Amino acid sequence: MAKIIYVKGNILVNTKNFKYKGEDGCLFPIPEGATTIEPTTEINGSPFLVIDDRSPYSIFNSYRATGAFSTCYQSSYYYNTDVVEIYQNYMDNISQFESMLENTNNVGIKEDSILYKYLIVSVISIFESFIRDLIVSRVSSCEESFNNHYSKVYKGLSEKRKEQFDRMTRGELERKIILMLYEESFSNASKINNSFKEVYNFPDCVCSGTNIGKFIKMRHQIAHKNARKEDGTYDVYFIKDVKNAVLETNKVVEKIMNYITQSKSSV
Repeated sequence: MAKIIYVKGNILVNTKNFKYKGEDGCLFPIPEGATTIEPTTEINGSPFLVIDDRSPYSIFNSYRATGAFSTCYQSSYYYNTDVVEIYQNYMDNISQFESMLENTNNVGIKEDSILYKYLIVSVISIFESFIRDLIVSRVSSCEESFNNHYSKVYKGLSEKRKEQFDRMTRGELERKIILMLYEESFSNASKINNSFKEVYNFPDCVCSGTNIGKFIKMRHQIAHKNARKEDGTYDVYFIKDVKNAVLETNKVVEKIMNYITQSKSSV
């Protein structure tokens, strides 16, 4: 469970992998019975708690210093963004994409141009980035979601890997799990459904009722096989395919945002 940690001295954040909270700060008196840390590091003769990649602390705790609170890094995007910003980024990218698509009509590009093949890849990349941002942001901001996700990851580990994870501090464990999420691929409809059920506790599969799976497979066929079929011929794509890909990604995105809005209003 998240705690308020009081540091007898100063705090120096020397990593981008730190989640800042409104309660963090400096010049706080230590209340009776509070959880405290006495720093063992000295900088220019003053005691400092240094939070870095070698000595990470739990991102779910709030840290308050009796002295100064300073940082050398801007925090990673994933640790300090929210649903509204992630959604706006998606909409901005899609808007730019659709504007570019209209321009291809104006310059008279051939209807079955190779360009459309790669535009489909771009649409799904924008979509996958949106999915990843939401999942990582949720896991790094909600301790319950982190614990649920970690429990699932832990069950799938080998005994040797479980022993390695068991030796980690809580801060090391959080950083490891979140870095693993950075590297995961969410270009699979089934995985997207399961991830949102696990992390956001959605009651339904977010990809159901859409054809997003078709366009994800299309993206794989293009990106990994250059759209070549088993008989050696190549799939041909048209502007309607690109527009339909945008339509289906938007369906899933709006469904996700509706669920998030509903869950917030019910709290």
